[in-house]
Amino acid sequence: MSTVKVSNSFSIYSIAIMKSCALVSLLGVAAASDLAVTWSDCGAKHAKTTDVQPSVLPLGSKTALTGTGTVDEDVTGGTYDMELKAGGGLIDSHFTGNNCEAKSFNLPLGLGTLDWDGITCPLKAGTANIGFHVTLASSLPASLATSDITLHANDQNSESVLCVQLHLASETLEVEVPELEVTGGTLDLTWKDCGDASTHGVIKGIDKSSISLGADTTVTGSGTTDEAIEGGDFTISAKAGLITQKYQGKVCEAKVFDLPLGLGQINWKGLSCPAAAGDIDVAVGVKLSAIIPASMATADIEVSATGSSTDDKLLCMSLHTAKAAVAETLV
Repeated sequence: MSTVKVSNSFSIYSIAIMKSCALVSLLGVAAASDLAVTWSDCGAKHAKTTDVQPSVLPLGSKTALTGTGTVDEDVTGGTYDMELKAGGGLIDSHFTGNNCEAKSFNLPLGLGTLDWDGITCPLKAGTANIGFHVTLASSLPASLATSDITLHANDQNSESVLCVQLHLASETLEVEVPELEVTGGTLDLTWKDCGDASTHGVIKGIDKSSISLGADTTVTGSGTTDEAIEGGDFTISAKAGLITQKYQGKVCEAKVFDLPLGLGQINWKGLSCPAAAGDIDVAVGVKLSAIIPASMATADIEVSATGSSTDDKLLCMSLHTAKAAVAETLV
């Protein structure tokens, strides 16, 4: 079997430019049952919004939001852009598509979904209804209980045909005490092989037992494989606090992944293919912030790779990080 060195301190808490207090409050859980919805028309060349319903958005369920207004032209196509801002600017996501086609979008951090219902084209001039659905998690981070959604749409001539702003705010909100920060120091790193009897590679060890905060880190794991590697795919699944992410790419190609909220990057170094059966180096670089919320200091990361088919299992390695002896301060 060949050695598989897996460089994976993919600490998803790579909190590169951390607005510390804002991010910590983002991770405090808000126990709100409903969000109040207010709206304003932000001016479109060919339309005016006159109402948005409902005025309350329940958490934990799918809710249809319908805007009513008037349009002074037939709409036969065009594009839209839905922008979500929350967490004091830490989340600023755009969701785009074709006006006439329904489309679903996943919100960052597994917080829910936005579903554009699509316009029935051609939409005739006159009174019109524009709809989309929102599904938010039953428990939201405190700062996300207040957020803004701006919906812009252009017609088939690239002229503005819709502009409406929605503001979501908690009606009843209980917020947990902000959590501790981990400032400087290191995170302990442990690992185990997660392959089964059909996996060609066995992980033997990694070259680091800790990850330094505030520094670029490359972790290399070593193991053995009983077949040559000429190609295939890798998957990195990581869970830390509220963050659950999956990153995928080609085993033989280097690839950089941006973490949610601009928190940093994971850098898959790629294998030198073809890799003969025997010892193999697999390296991943990670940028960790010098300051992270305590809940993100504990994380589980699984790295797996397959060959030409999903049944051709090359390797599987689980990593676990935990807070080492570091300073803690209340935010």
